[in-house]
Amino acid sequence: MTPLAKLSRALLLFVLAAALVLPLAGCGGGGAAHEHAEVWYCPMHPEVTSDRPGSCPICHMDLVKREPQAAGAPAPEVSGAASRLGAPVPVRGVATVAARAEVTARTVRTVGRVVADERRVSRVESRYAGWIAELDADFTGRRVRRGERLATIDSPELYSAQREYLAAREAARRLLASELPEVRRSADDLVFAARRRLELLELPPGFLAELERSGRPRRAIPVHAPAGGFVETKGVVVGQRVEPGMALFELRDLSRVWIEADLYESDAAFARVGQAARIGSPYDPALAIEARASFVYPELDRQARTLRVRFDAPNPGEALKPGMFVDVEVDLGEIAGVAVPDAAVVVTGERTLVFVATSEGEVAPREVRLAGRQGGTAWIAEGLADGEHVVAEPAFLLDSESRLRDAAKWTVSGAPAGEQPAPPTGHEGHPR
Repeated sequence: MTPLAKLSRALLLFVLAAALVLPLAGCGGGGAAHEHAEVWYCPMHPEVTSDRPGSCPICHMDLVKREPQAAGAPAPEVSGAASRLGAPVPVRGVATVAARAEVTARTVRTVGRVVADERRVSRVESRYAGWIAELDADFTGRRVRRGERLATIDSPELYSAQREYLAAREAARRLLASELPEVRRSADDLVFAARRRLELLELPPGFLAELERSGRPRRAIPVHAPAGGFVETKGVVVGQRVEPGMALFELRDLSRVWIEADLYESDAAFARVGQAARIGSPYDPALAIEARASFVYPELDRQARTLRVRFDAPNPGEALKPGMFVDVEVDLGEIAGVAVPDAAVVVTGERTLVFVATSEGEVAPREVRLAGRQGGTAWIAEGLADGEHVVAEPAFLLDSESRLRDAAKWTVSGAPAGEQPAPPTGHEGHPR
């Protein structure tokens, strides 16, 4: 071996020895100096770090100096549902929250429409021909009571039927003295047929009794309201001729109404007949009415993807008017499971995950099954135990689906467990 080759070999061995010794010396006595070394990072890409000022190779923003955290600094706070579920536990600067087993009422707030109860509609028709002689319910919207007179019909047809009945009664009275049973039976049949004809015309109560007592037929026959409410439809005027089967009035009772509410498709499976609901109004804070679900429509709205549910509600003072919009709060049973903040749940489309914090300061994704979500809280039916800590807001851990596949290997600091992070590189391959 030539002297030049021997010299080159000696220099190479010296460089290798220095490369091995210097890192060990830095790990021993230079820990304090490294601990206070400046760190610069990109606000938009926190994984981009450097030991000197510069710019981010991805977005070209200026790097920001990371301030050292003082010893004993308070852990990050978790607001909203996280603070209610448990005190935050810092895991290397990441806020976590303890999961708790809970059972809560599943309530849904939605908008309802007031609809008149179809079972409380009365249609007043004429059973005989005639003319409107008087009209008491003379305008639409007029409020009437049960039994109140609505109109008077002058009916020659009904007048003739009354006279036939009176004549049959008089004939039967004379024939009852006959000794022949067939004659007496025929007289009774004649009276029965004449009376039955008047009964089928649905005359006012007490009309026949008054006719039999006085013996005088009447031409003006009153029409009374079969139920209370208001006149929704008025189909006649004074002097108008009416025929059998003609609609004179349509009355609607609003002492009870329907509330039709739309539930989203995710809540439709929990709708049942008999469920309670509370009816309120943003315009009337004093309005508070209890209602019950009376019917669940069998078909979903194909456009809005909602299910309509009907509630029967009392209407004291008729405060609820058909066509009004009201607030509906529906009780859809209970939700049982392990409660965590809603932001702690990550739905990827294929799986539902939470990030569970371990005692070693690492987080690991875990697939779970949801029991329900409500008011900023999610209830987990399977996959998470009571008392386990989950990352309160894990969205920052996931930049893409590829990041999610490798999330089990990553610690909170962003480096694979058990490995030192390699220096990041820019688009050109140079160290950042």
